[in-house]
Amino acid sequence: CVWIPIDSLGFKITQSIGIHTHGEDEEIYVILKGYGNLYSNGQNIKVKPGDVIVNSFHDTHGLENNSNIDMELFIFDVAKMEGENGITNKWKSSSKRKR
Repeated sequence: CVWIPIDSLGFKITQSIGIHTHGEDEEIYVILKGYGNLYSNGQNIKVKPGDVIVNSFHDTHGLENNSNIDMELFIFDVAKMEGENGITNKWKSSSKRKR
């Protein structure tokens, strides 16, 4: 069973999602607009509209808009579920997470 909150995110030129590591959840990025650089487990990968990136459990990753236009993407957070009704305390407060 999984929990999948969905966010849309836009960020300006030179803004980024800082390098971070997840535990028992993963993120899927769908690039809608703009170009950038994805840092994933020690590798730098160029991304463009239409790319789908899976940041797996325990991966270290980050994303930077290094283009000359704003970047837009969807982010799907996928978590293993446990506990009452399948929702962990971590995900009960996921809508208050800072990006």
